[in-house]
Amino acid sequence: MNDPQASRVTPRPAPTIRPALTRPVSLAVAGDDFGWGSVGLLAAILGALGLRENGRNRYLGLDTNGGRPVLRHHAVHHWADTSSLTDAELRDLLARHSVEAALVVLNAELAMRLEALDCRVVYVDTNPFMWTEHELVPQHVTRYCAQLCPALPQPCWPVLRGISSLHWVGRIIGPHPSEPAAPVPGKAVLNFGGLHSPATSSGSIEAYVRLVATAMLRAFQAHGYDQVVITGNLDPDRLPLPADLTRGMKLSGGRLPRERFLNELATADIVATSPGQTTLLELGALGRRAVVLPPQNLSQILHAAEVAQVVDPGIVVSWPPGTVDQDRVARERTRGEDWAITTMYSEISAAAAARPEGIPQLAQACTRALTYARNKQVDLTRLGAVTGNEGADTVADILHDLLRSR
Repeated sequence: MNDPQASRVTPRPAPTIRPALTRPVSLAVAGDDFGWGSVGLLAAILGALGLRENGRNRYLGLDTNGGRPVLRHHAVHHWADTSSLTDAELRDLLARHSVEAALVVLNAELAMRLEALDCRVVYVDTNPFMWTEHELVPQHVTRYCAQLCPALPQPCWPVLRGISSLHWVGRIIGPHPSEPAAPVPGKAVLNFGGLHSPATSSGSIEAYVRLVATAMLRAFQAHGYDQVVITGNLDPDRLPLPADLTRGMKLSGGRLPRERFLNELATADIVATSPGQTTLLELGALGRRAVVLPPQNLSQILHAAEVAQVVDPGIVVSWPPGTVDQDRVARERTRGEDWAITTMYSEISAAAAARPEGIPQLAQACTRALTYARNKQVDLTRLGAVTGNEGADTVADILHDLLRSR
C-alpha cells in the first residue's frame, strides 16, 4: 500500500473502557451484502457490547441477507428487509421495536436512509482509504467511525474532509479466548469468506473457488494435510473439484457462525485465506500461520499488498501472468470497486474456462507460499501493531456516549 502521495496516520492510545449503560437499549444493526466482511465486523462489535451488557440489549437486524448465518449467536431478536418498505413503514418498524439508534457497517445507503428518518446512526467504515468522490459515502451520519490504516491515498482526502463527525478507531476484531488453543496436526483451514457481491454471479464465483481451491488443496495434499475445513458462503461437499484431489482428505466447514469459525482458525495448523481484512486481523490476533490467497476484488488487492509490506511477501499468492491483471486494477482504482470486481471476475472466468483442470502456476505458487509459511513460521500478528486492535471497544464507547447524550 505504498503511495507517494499518502498521508500517514498516527494511532491513538488504547481506549479507556467505560462501564455498561444503566439500562437495556434497543438498537437496529445492519451490514451490507458485499461478502461477509461487514457481518464479521458487526459480530465483533456486538461481542464487545455483549461483554459489557451481559445480553440485556435487544437488536433489530436490518437487511444483511447473505451474512445472517455469521450472526446466529448474537441475539438479533428480529430480522427485517427494508428494500420493500416505504419510509413510513420503516419508521413504524423502528418505533415498534423501540429503536434508539442504529449501528451500520459499510451499508451507506441504509445509513443515509435511517438518518433521514431521524434514527441516529453510528456508521463503521473499515475502508476509508478506498473512497473517492465517485462513491456513495454517508458523510453526515451522527457518528462516522473510520478504521485506522497505514496510509491515506490522496483521492480519499476530499471525502474524509467532508465527514461531519469523524472518529478514528483501531482495527476491529472481537473478543478472543485468553488461552490460545493448541493446533491440531494435519488440520488446515481454507477460507473464502462471503464471496458474493452486487457485481458477481454464481458462475464467476464458482470459477474463483474452483481455480483457487484446486491449487490450494493440491498444496495441502503435498504437505500431508488430511483434514481441511473449507469456510465461506459455500457448501464444501458440492465444490467443483477434480475427483482425484480430495481422495483421503476429510473436508468440512461451510457457513459457520463467528464463534465456531474462530475456533476452527484457532485449532488449525495453518490457514489459507482470501485477503479479507477482518479475517486477516483475526488470524493476527490468534497468532496462526497463514497463506494469503489471490484477491477477488479491489479491497482484497490492497489488503494483500499490506500483508506483503508489513508482514512478509513470501506468504502472499498473486494471480499468475496471463490471468488477472491485479496491478492494472490497483493502478486504476479510482474507477471504483464495481469496475474492479467486474473486470477481475471476467478475467477469472476466462482463466477458469481456458484451464478447467486448474492453473499449474497457481498451484506451484500456493505450494511455495505454504512451504515458506511453515518453514519460516510466518503469522500475521504485525498487522495490528501499527493501529492497535481495540476498534470494537472504541465503537462501543462511541455508541454508549451517543446513547447517554439523549
